[in-house]
Amino acid sequence: MRAAAAVAAAMLAGQASAFLMAPTLARNTATVRSAMPQELETELDPARTWEVELTLNGETKVVTIPEGTSVLEAAELVFDDPPNSCRNGVCSTCAGHIDGGANSVRYAVSGLGQDLLGEGYALTCQTYPAGPGVKVSLNKMDEVYMQQYGKHSEEEQERKMSGGKTKVFGMF
Repeated sequence: MRAAAAVAAAMLAGQASAFLMAPTLARNTATVRSAMPQELETELDPARTWEVELTLNGETKVVTIPEGTSVLEAAELVFDDPPNSCRNGVCSTCAGHIDGGANSVRYAVSGLGQDLLGEGYALTCQTYPAGPGVKVSLNKMDEVYMQQYGKHSEEEQERKMSGGKTKVFGMF
Protein backbone atom coordinates (compact mmCIF):
# COMPACT_ATOMS: atom_id res chain seq x y z
CA MET A 1 0.00 0.00 0.00
CA ARG A 2 2.84 2.39 0.81
CA ALA A 3 4.40 1.74 -2.61
CA ALA A 4 1.13 2.59 -4.36
CA ALA A 5 0.84 5.80 -2.35
CA ALA A 6 4.44 6.71 -3.20
CA VAL A 7 3.83 6.13 -6.91
CA ALA A 8 0.64 8.18 -6.79
CA ALA A 9 2.46 11.00 -5.01
CA ALA A 10 5.29 10.88 -7.54
CA MET A 11 2.80 10.99 -10.42
CA LEU A 12 1.06 13.98 -8.90
CA ALA A 13 4.43 15.65 -8.53
CA GLY A 14 5.18 14.90 -12.20
CA GLN A 15 7.87 12.34 -11.39
CA ALA A 16 6.37 9.12 -12.78
CA SER A 17 8.61 6.11 -12.57
CA ALA A 18 10.34 4.55 -15.58
CA PHE A 19 7.92 1.63 -15.41
CA LEU A 20 4.90 3.89 -15.69
CA MET A 21 6.55 5.70 -18.59
CA ALA A 22 7.31 2.46 -20.45
CA PRO A 23 5.97 2.20 -23.99
CA THR A 24 2.43 0.90 -24.21
CA LEU A 25 0.94 -1.07 -27.06
CA ALA A 26 -2.81 -0.79 -27.63
CA ARG A 27 -4.86 -3.89 -28.38
CA ASN A 28 -8.52 -3.14 -28.93
CA THR A 29 -9.50 -1.52 -25.62
CA ALA A 30 -6.87 -3.34 -23.59
CA THR A 31 -3.35 -2.06 -23.13
CA VAL A 32 -0.23 -4.16 -22.97
CA ARG A 33 2.46 -2.38 -20.97
CA SER A 34 6.02 -3.18 -21.91
CA ALA A 35 8.58 -2.69 -19.15
CA MET A 36 12.04 -3.38 -20.51
CA PRO A 37 14.01 -5.72 -18.25
CA GLN A 38 16.85 -3.98 -16.45
CA GLU A 39 19.43 -6.51 -17.63
CA LEU A 40 18.65 -5.65 -21.28
CA GLU A 41 18.39 -1.86 -21.03
CA THR A 42 21.82 -1.36 -22.61
CA GLU A 43 21.11 -3.83 -25.44
CA LEU A 44 17.62 -2.84 -26.57
CA ASP A 45 16.46 0.41 -28.18
CA PRO A 46 12.67 1.01 -28.18
CA ALA A 47 13.13 3.44 -31.08
CA ARG A 48 13.87 0.45 -33.36
CA THR A 49 11.03 -1.76 -34.54
CA TRP A 50 10.99 -5.29 -35.92
CA GLU A 51 8.51 -7.52 -37.70
CA VAL A 52 7.94 -10.74 -35.80
CA GLU A 53 6.17 -13.77 -37.26
CA LEU A 54 4.13 -15.66 -34.68
CA THR A 55 2.38 -18.99 -35.17
CA LEU A 56 -0.25 -20.28 -32.75
CA ASN A 57 -2.12 -23.52 -33.43
CA GLY A 58 -1.43 -23.34 -37.17
CA GLU A 59 -2.40 -19.68 -37.57
CA THR A 60 0.46 -17.31 -38.50
CA LYS A 61 0.39 -13.56 -37.96
CA VAL A 62 3.03 -10.86 -38.38
CA VAL A 63 3.29 -7.96 -35.95
CA THR A 64 5.64 -4.98 -35.86
CA ILE A 65 6.87 -4.16 -32.37
CA PRO A 66 9.47 -1.91 -30.78
CA GLU A 67 12.54 -3.46 -29.17
CA GLY A 68 11.86 -3.96 -25.49
CA THR A 69 8.57 -5.72 -26.22
CA SER A 70 8.60 -9.40 -25.35
CA VAL A 71 7.44 -12.09 -27.76
CA LEU A 72 4.56 -12.82 -25.34
CA GLU A 73 3.46 -9.17 -25.39
CA ALA A 74 3.60 -9.24 -29.19
CA ALA A 75 1.48 -12.41 -29.22
CA GLU A 76 -1.08 -10.73 -26.96
CA LEU A 77 -1.44 -8.00 -29.58
CA VAL A 78 -2.44 -10.32 -32.42
CA PHE A 79 -3.98 -13.40 -30.77
CA ASP A 80 -6.99 -13.42 -28.46
CA ASP A 81 -5.50 -15.54 -25.70
CA PRO A 82 -1.98 -16.88 -26.24
CA PRO A 83 -1.19 -19.57 -23.67
CA ASN A 84 0.52 -18.20 -20.57
CA SER A 85 0.19 -17.96 -16.82
CA CYS A 86 3.50 -16.20 -16.26
CA ARG A 87 1.94 -13.27 -14.45
CA ASN A 88 0.32 -15.78 -12.08
CA GLY A 89 3.65 -17.39 -11.26
CA VAL A 90 3.33 -20.51 -13.40
CA CYS A 91 6.63 -20.65 -15.27
CA SER A 92 7.05 -22.22 -18.71
CA THR A 93 3.39 -21.88 -19.69
CA CYS A 94 4.39 -19.32 -22.33
CA ALA A 95 7.03 -21.57 -23.90
CA GLY A 96 7.65 -21.20 -27.59
CA HIS A 97 10.13 -22.32 -30.21
CA ILE A 98 12.36 -19.90 -32.11
CA ASP A 99 11.92 -21.08 -35.72
CA GLY A 100 13.90 -18.27 -37.31
CA GLY A 101 16.12 -15.37 -36.34
CA ALA A 102 17.63 -17.03 -33.27
CA ASN A 103 20.56 -14.60 -33.44
CA SER A 104 18.08 -11.70 -33.39
CA VAL A 105 16.59 -12.34 -29.96
CA ARG A 106 17.79 -11.47 -26.46
CA TYR A 107 16.83 -13.29 -23.29
CA ALA A 108 16.21 -11.46 -20.03
CA VAL A 109 16.32 -14.54 -17.83
CA SER A 110 15.58 -18.14 -18.54
CA GLY A 111 14.13 -20.91 -16.49
CA LEU A 112 15.07 -23.36 -19.22
CA GLY A 113 18.14 -25.53 -19.26
CA GLN A 114 20.92 -24.96 -21.79
CA ASP A 115 19.84 -28.08 -23.68
CA LEU A 116 16.36 -26.66 -24.34
CA LEU A 117 17.72 -23.24 -25.24
CA GLY A 118 20.12 -24.94 -27.63
CA GLU A 119 17.18 -26.69 -29.30
CA GLY A 120 15.50 -23.32 -29.89
CA TYR A 121 12.96 -23.30 -27.07
CA ALA A 122 12.36 -20.07 -25.17
CA LEU A 123 10.12 -18.56 -22.55
CA THR A 124 8.32 -15.95 -24.63
CA CYS A 125 7.76 -13.64 -21.65
CA GLN A 126 11.55 -13.32 -21.34
CA THR A 127 12.44 -13.26 -25.07
CA TYR A 128 12.92 -9.94 -26.86
CA PRO A 129 13.28 -9.48 -30.63
CA ALA A 130 16.31 -7.32 -31.41
CA GLY A 131 16.84 -7.90 -35.10
CA PRO A 132 15.25 -9.12 -38.33
CA GLY A 133 13.77 -12.50 -39.18
CA VAL A 134 12.34 -13.55 -35.81
CA LYS A 135 9.80 -16.37 -36.18
CA VAL A 136 8.27 -18.04 -33.15
CA SER A 137 5.90 -20.96 -32.73
CA LEU A 138 3.83 -20.52 -29.60
CA ASN A 139 2.12 -23.05 -27.30
CA LYS A 140 5.11 -25.34 -26.73
CA MET A 141 4.57 -25.79 -23.00
CA ASP A 142 3.92 -29.54 -23.21
CA GLU A 143 7.08 -30.18 -25.23
CA VAL A 144 9.20 -28.08 -22.87
CA TYR A 145 7.66 -29.64 -19.78
CA MET A 146 8.31 -33.18 -20.96
CA GLN A 147 11.89 -32.43 -21.95
CA GLN A 148 12.70 -30.47 -18.80
CA TYR A 149 10.73 -32.37 -16.15
CA GLY A 150 9.23 -35.43 -17.80
CA LYS A 151 12.55 -37.25 -17.86
CA HIS A 152 12.32 -37.46 -14.08
CA SER A 153 8.92 -39.14 -14.35
CA GLU A 154 10.32 -41.58 -16.91
CA GLU A 155 13.23 -42.41 -14.60
CA GLU A 156 10.78 -43.04 -11.75
CA GLN A 157 8.68 -45.33 -13.93
CA GLU A 158 11.78 -47.27 -14.95
CA ARG A 159 12.83 -47.59 -11.31
CA LYS A 160 9.41 -48.92 -10.30
CA MET A 161 9.34 -51.42 -13.15
CA SER A 162 12.82 -52.71 -12.31
CA GLY A 163 11.89 -53.22 -8.66
CA GLY A 164 14.54 -50.73 -7.54
CA LYS A 165 14.33 -48.85 -4.31
CA THR A 166 14.40 -45.11 -3.93
CA LYS A 167 17.59 -43.65 -2.53
CA VAL A 168 17.02 -41.06 0.16
CA PHE A 169 19.90 -38.63 0.46
CA GLY A 170 22.24 -41.36 -0.78
CA MET A 171 21.83 -43.43 2.42
CA PHE A 172 19.83 -46.44 1.22
